[in-house]
Amino acid sequence: MRILMMALTSLLIVLILIIILMVSRIQGTARVVNYAGLVRGKTQRIIKLEDARMPQDDMIADVKGYIEYSTHSEPHRPALRATRSIM
Repeated sequence: MRILMMALTSLLIVLILIIILMVSRIQGTARVVNYAGLVRGKTQRIIKLEDARMPQDDMIADVKGYIEYSTHSEPHRPALRATRSIM
C-alpha cells in the first residue's frame, strides 16, 4: 500500500509540472493574440477618425509602439511570438 501511495504521489507531481509548462505556453500565445487585438482595434478607430478629418497622430504612435514591442526583442524582454500555430 505504501508503494502505491508513493507512486501516485510521484505521478501527481509529474502531472502538476506538465500542467505548469502547458500554462506558460498558453500565456505566451495569449499575449500575442492580445497585442494583435490591440493593434486591430486601434487601427479601426484611427481609420474611422481620420476619415472624419480628425488627425490621430497619438494613436498612430501607440500602434507603432505595440508593433515595435511585439516584433523586436531586447535582452530583458523577449519578442512576442506564438509558441505554436493556431491553424
